[in-house]
Amino acid sequence: MANEDGDRYSVFVSYAHIDNLPLPGADTGWVSCLSECLEKRLTQRMGVESRIWFDEYELRGNHAVTPEIEAKVARSETFVAVLSPGYLNSTWCRRELEIFREQVGEVSSKRIFVVEIDNIDRQTRHDLSIGDVGEYPFWFWDRNKRMKQFGIPAPRKEEGEYYSRVFELAEDVASALQEFHRSGGASGTSKAGAPDRQDGGKSVVLAEVTHDLEVEREQLRRYLEQADVGVRTCSSLGLTADEYEAALVSNFDGADLFVQLLSRVVSMEQPDAPQGYAALQEACARENGIRTLHWRDPELDISGVDDMIQSRLLQLPSVHAVPFETFKRAVIQELDDAESIELMDNAPSIFINAERRDLLIAEQIYSDVGNRLTAALPLTSGTSEELRSHLEHNIMCCDGLVVVYGNGTERWVQEQLRLYNKYARRREKPVKLLAVVDAAPEDTPDLGFSLPGMRVFKCRDGIDSETINTICGQMNGGAA
Repeated sequence: MANEDGDRYSVFVSYAHIDNLPLPGADTGWVSCLSECLEKRLTQRMGVESRIWFDEYELRGNHAVTPEIEAKVARSETFVAVLSPGYLNSTWCRRELEIFREQVGEVSSKRIFVVEIDNIDRQTRHDLSIGDVGEYPFWFWDRNKRMKQFGIPAPRKEEGEYYSRVFELAEDVASALQEFHRSGGASGTSKAGAPDRQDGGKSVVLAEVTHDLEVEREQLRRYLEQADVGVRTCSSLGLTADEYEAALVSNFDGADLFVQLLSRVVSMEQPDAPQGYAALQEACARENGIRTLHWRDPELDISGVDDMIQSRLLQLPSVHAVPFETFKRAVIQELDDAESIELMDNAPSIFINAERRDLLIAEQIYSDVGNRLTAALPLTSGTSEELRSHLEHNIMCCDGLVVVYGNGTERWVQEQLRLYNKYARRREKPVKLLAVVDAAPEDTPDLGFSLPGMRVFKCRDGIDSETINTICGQMNGGAA
């Protein structure tokens, strides 16, 4: 990672040396390993050698940032801060961040990226003025609500989450570098390295979240920006309720959508807004007439949420209780279909039924037909009565039914088809399509069950475009 004195660096990595002490079982420190992985992935992504600098030799000494370090920061195009308690207690780490901001100017946040190796509270990040930069958490809560870190004592090849986060970081840094180079060294990127929005582009206001949803919020932000969607955020820290509401209204101006992620955790109360900022956000969006999407984990048992305000939010009609990957695609679809959303009620509707083990297959079909049909997936949580009612409603009202036969059992698929056959005689008109998508493993026997007019799509090598086109064509063409 050495470089000639006059050269520039792609990335300056700022960190506390106590965070790079090799632990037993590791040959190198955590930050050294991260820097090496980032440098190699960034080089692959850029197609040319990308040079990263970090202080391997403790040039800062024990007390201050040296002139040499200042020069390295000044010649760096992006800045990665490895945020931890040690970083917060280091005056020279803070000084490096300050130097980079002074060097880059008012657009510094567009080229600063924060790697979190510990759960740092919102107020502390606000005090560091890093609330509007790209954040990449390398920690998580385990099932016992204890904090764990990825890559400890060293990353393992089977630890996909560690490498996934490194790749996400490299992707966003690469985008920032490419835009920086295209502009001849001038600013031209938005937060976390996404291109600035052009006039007429789509934009989303992404709500503040409770601490347990920060990882999902960051994933959604990156997903939207990679899809060329502008993302607007607003922090409530240090603001009164009136000031925060004014900031939200300003963000809503010209935005296409407001997106809020919810959990059982109740949001922090504001001094003059005891209902918390989540309820304040939702009320402000509703009063200003902006289209809104909410998400909650489909496994969340709402009956166990004691807070009445939080329970109400979780049960809003705009809440999508679906897997998070499905919700991310739903946000894009909501933006893409904004002008035709009112026409969707007239589009043929298809119900894609699948056992829990086959939801990923169902979600792929859902995504592939979503721009051509009104599509629905089964509920994955709720009381047995709620699940049964939802299933019956979809079977009775859909224009087409697809049942996925994948990793689930033959018996389950046959029961779903028998249930349809039972309800079919009560329908006002027959379905346009009754189909089974056979995406089972190769050694799985055929379903061995058929109903009049039923089609079977052989998809054991994956869902192909021909299958999707046939489904959509038949749905738009007439009865099966």
